[in-house]
Amino acid sequence: MKQKPLTTLNQGDIVELTIESISNEGSGVARVGDENFVIFVEDALPGEKISCRVVQKKRTWASGKVLERKNTSEIRRTPLCPSALTCGGCTHQHICYTYQLETKKQTVKDALERIGHFEDFTLFDCKSSPSEFGYRNKASIPVAWKNGKMLAGFYKKHSHYIVPFASCPVLTPRVEEICKNLLAEIERNKLCNVREIVVRSATNGTDSLACVIMTRQPSKQEVETLKRIAKGLKQLTGLSININEGGSNFIWGDKSINIYGSDTMRETLDGLTFTMEVSSFFQINSLQAEQLYKYVIELLNTGKEIKSNILELYSGVGSLTCFLARAIRETQNVLAVESWKPASKYITHNAKQNNLSNVRVMEMEAEDAVELLEQKGEMNFDAVVLDPPRSGCDKRVLEALIKISAQKIIYVSCNPATLARDAEILCQGGYKLISAKPFDMFPQTGHVETVVLMSRVDN
Repeated sequence: MKQKPLTTLNQGDIVELTIESISNEGSGVARVGDENFVIFVEDALPGEKISCRVVQKKRTWASGKVLERKNTSEIRRTPLCPSALTCGGCTHQHICYTYQLETKKQTVKDALERIGHFEDFTLFDCKSSPSEFGYRNKASIPVAWKNGKMLAGFYKKHSHYIVPFASCPVLTPRVEEICKNLLAEIERNKLCNVREIVVRSATNGTDSLACVIMTRQPSKQEVETLKRIAKGLKQLTGLSININEGGSNFIWGDKSINIYGSDTMRETLDGLTFTMEVSSFFQINSLQAEQLYKYVIELLNTGKEIKSNILELYSGVGSLTCFLARAIRETQNVLAVESWKPASKYITHNAKQNNLSNVRVMEMEAEDAVELLEQKGEMNFDAVVLDPPRSGCDKRVLEALIKISAQKIIYVSCNPATLARDAEILCQGGYKLISAKPFDMFPQTGHVETVVLMSRVDN
């Protein structure tokens, strides 16, 4: 078929393409015309020659749908989940795992070079997850009701269309089983004001929590029904209700009520025990989180005993905090900052139950905490460790870190783009990017966790 000139490429056109690479969302990438115009194609992999219909045309890119695949890429494999190419959760199940790791390393490289404009740094291979499947210790499953019938599952990519949940191979078996049974009981009992369920389970333990998010205050009968359901779920150690009457996409409302068993659970990593609630931030891949935390300690350790005052921002329930505090022992202190109360209130508790007395906590937004430290003149930190949300750091945080001028900054990121943006600002303020190491915290997806080391440049 004769290739249509780029200037006349329109929605609905059929073109012949050779896929060159994949995007971090799992789509095949082809380039056409002298301008190397980019076309993204779902379910197409590098090396495959395809016939493709253009389904969307923008000024700088287009998306297409495979009509015919002339050959099969050597990296293609059959997904374990029949919904893998529909559900927005696992965009990479049809790609062999070795290539997934290579792609994630390239994603980090591209972000640091193109967005951060870095050239001279060490980029390590992506650290594979101990488990490709059955690793995810938490699930959040939206629920919708229409004419008294329930639809529950994960969202389709770039939409709020729910792909029905039957099973999910990336969940731990216990989380998967609790989700199945809890959803079945919610449907059977017609609890039509349920909008989402969240299930979390220990990978290195037996505790499991669930929360039912409801659109209004439940009636006494509904509460009793949920208590009865919880008692029948043998692997569940606690069930709570959260009330979210708003229309936003944020899962959690302001009010939670524990109605069965415990409202906390315990997880163990490398001999350290952590207590948390179902809504607390904790890495969803426990085994890989342990590897990442150990690597952060390696970066702090220069071959001698670690003697550092450490500022840690975005601390969650204090999991990495305890790794840091154990590494430096009583020689210095860790100041942990966390704003989400269901997480921050457990930092001190987790330190104490691990016999760590060198942890202080500030329960406030990171940007407010660093400004307060600056006002008080508490700037004597040898290292800063931070693990911000996908949006990265507030500008005030970056400005304060430059003023604090710690010798090392270790930045843990789940978003290579915001990592590169923030790292460039820090390096403009006197730091040098030393190394970046990707960790595959989310196998079968395009997401990647990265640990970056930056060192202060002596004037």
